[in-house]
Amino acid sequence: MTTEVGTITVTLESPLHLASGAADVNVDADVVHDELGLPYFPARRLRGLLYESAIEVVEMGEASDAAEQFATRSTVEALFHHDGGNVQLVVDDLHLPDDAAIAEDWRAIFAAYDGAIRPEDVLAAYTGLRMQTALDEDGRADDATLRTIRVLLPTMGNGQNLSFTGEIAIQNGTQRHWQALAWAVENLRRAGGHRWRGFGSVRCKLLPPKSQQETWKRAEQQAMQLATPEGQKSEAAKEAAKEDKDAKQQAAQGKQKSKKKKRR
Repeated sequence: MTTEVGTITVTLESPLHLASGAADVNVDADVVHDELGLPYFPARRLRGLLYESAIEVVEMGEASDAAEQFATRSTVEALFHHDGGNVQLVVDDLHLPDDAAIAEDWRAIFAAYDGAIRPEDVLAAYTGLRMQTALDEDGRADDATLRTIRVLLPTMGNGQNLSFTGEIAIQNGTQRHWQALAWAVENLRRAGGHRWRGFGSVRCKLLPPKSQQETWKRAEQQAMQLATPEGQKSEAAKEAAKEDKDAKQQAAQGKQKSKKKKRR
């Protein structure tokens, strides 16, 4: 079994709500975090988002009759192990950059101040609270539906955008599986809950393993070329030629059927 490993990074561009399912007297919907209060991006949730994004890429390719230049449905299903084959996408939880050093620092602070600082205080450094109400059919706020949710803030105190990074691997994959994954990552622009309220805008980047980087660059160039007016004209010309060929074949088949009827 061969396993190639890349790196994926998700950067926040708006508040993000990665619900943990937990709540308390102050917050109706909390975000995912570890025992130190440090937020992270769960692997299972990321995998689901990547699959949705990959299917979008497939549908875009099918709509433009350029599926082979992007990703085919069979490739995506194999990548996410939905076909029972031997290809497998392995996704890890994504953590803050330098999370090991950050965790060590917080543990030292906890030990030094012994109970004066809690994990809730750590989480508060990365998050904020938002209050929302449910809307009725007329778009007005429903009574008694005010909820407080915690969200990850897109920027830190130093002005840098909050990001999560980690390893992502493909077992027994080929170039086309890495291409499909790369396009799914690039296409992923929304994550988390309350996306219809303006939350969850993200920017994603994949650094493939060295063995796949040149292949991905060529595929990216092909996709960019396809997106240009010249590329679209070329594809339209190819499609027109294909339709003309199909029409001629149908006409020829019709003539053959007509001849057979006359013979009878």
